[in-house]
Amino acid sequence: MFDTDAMNFPTSNFCFVGLLSMIDPPRSTVPDAVTKCRSAGIKVIMVTGDHPITAKAIAKSVGIISANSETVEDIAKRLNIAVEQVNQR
Repeated sequence: MFDTDAMNFPTSNFCFVGLLSMIDPPRSTVPDAVTKCRSAGIKVIMVTGDHPITAKAIAKSVGIISANSETVEDIAKRLNIAVEQVNQR
């Protein structure tokens, strides 16, 4: 499992050959759609295969969660338990 805090990868005998970056931003209409759904009483959730850090950033950018919201991964880390043990209601 990838851990952003632990250095669990080789750090020597490498030669830097390049850097690539890609972005697939949400459509510009998504934040307004989230707001309209919420005002209509619809509970908005996001299902994604993205890394949790990426998913959280996207959810914040479109208004699905706020800056101080906790994800299931955040709760599991805070309680030092597996994600599967968090009560997801």
